[in-house]
Amino acid sequence: MKITVTGDNTPTIHRTIQLVVGAPELAVREGEGLADVAPGSEVKARPAFGNRGKSGLDDDLSVVVDVKGQATLRRQFSNCRYDKADAPTKAVCTFPRPLPAGAAYETDQSFTATVAETGRQGAITYTVYPAPNTPSSAQLPDSAPRGTGAPLGFRPVDGGLFTTFGRESAHSAVQFLTTRTRDLQVNGFALRGQVGQTNDISVKDLDGYYEGGVFLTLPEGVSLAWHPTGEGHEELYCGYVDEKNRKVLCPAPLIDPPTLRFRIDKRVEGARGTVSVQPDPEHPDPDLTNNTAPITVEYVD
Repeated sequence: MKITVTGDNTPTIHRTIQLVVGAPELAVREGEGLADVAPGSEVKARPAFGNRGKSGLDDDLSVVVDVKGQATLRRQFSNCRYDKADAPTKAVCTFPRPLPAGAAYETDQSFTATVAETGRQGAITYTVYPAPNTPSSAQLPDSAPRGTGAPLGFRPVDGGLFTTFGRESAHSAVQFLTTRTRDLQVNGFALRGQVGQTNDISVKDLDGYYEGGVFLTLPEGVSLAWHPTGEGHEELYCGYVDEKNRKVLCPAPLIDPPTLRFRIDKRVEGARGTVSVQPDPEHPDPDLTNNTAPITVEYVD
């Protein structure tokens, strides 16, 4: 737009203003998946982002990195805050950097996650926000531990193939599966309640170590309580396969894990049961020692 301003007692002023119709649009490099990662090894992720919108972004930028699954972050960068001093799983880095339209960058160093020795799967995710738009759930306090190494920086890259999200945020991930993916595992758990009381508990492994049915032997003094059977209800319930011997099958989960509805009939000190999974004959299980775990009872007076 060309603007001319005139007045009776002032010189004529000419101005040219460029108007841009559009907004910033954050974009990130497409995620990737890694297979056959060795347990105990390292997985790296290098955040890369750009602005594929029509106008620049003048706010500071926040890069929020989270580790999911059986891995933890290395506390590397002095200009990033971490959720814990030891074995963190989250980092928040803020950068005083404008992001012009068409610009794209990647971090000059990679974030490093160490996979647990028994790890099966996980992901390093990262989300880029204009700093004022960073949600409270993604932030860390100023008092959070800082990294111990050199500060994290950026370098320009070609962002032509980045995936575009919008002006509020953009996210990507490096997902991984380890060589222990076929190692079925279960965790033990406790049945807690009063004698005569009926309770529900979700039967699942916190790390998602199985996808099929799970077999239980209930501790002595514990029985299944009434629960819906057949079709027509949304929840899955564990059911008897051998009531006399307290043998129970918890079916493979659909969306939510199956529910064990149990009743503590009497107090039996030291009563223990088991939870177990059966290996898939088509995919040999490399470690059968972790296919069974104990079920205990905690009595509440």
